[in-house]
Amino acid sequence: KKGDKLNLELKDYGDGGYTWEIVTLDENVLSLTEKFDTEPSSGFMGDFGNDIWVFTAEETGSTTLELECSRSWDQSDVCETFTITVEVQ
Repeated sequence: KKGDKLNLELKDYGDGGYTWEIVTLDENVLSLTEKFDTEPSSGFMGDFGNDIWVFTAEETGSTTLELECSRSWDQSDVCETFTITVEVQ
């Protein structure tokens, strides 16, 4: 519903320079309001924790939220994608 929050947690692939970026999003329907990282809980080297994305439902409608994890200097090297359709009532 309008005003609700959507929390999205994705693995941080910081090793090797990979970062998550929003590829597709209608910000009139859903806006990014906060982004932060969590500390790794495993204690293993190379574990960068998770990225937390907080979105707010702005207006009724539908939007595709698509993110890609890639290197900023090589956009063709995508290690993972995340796609979801969000319906705001």
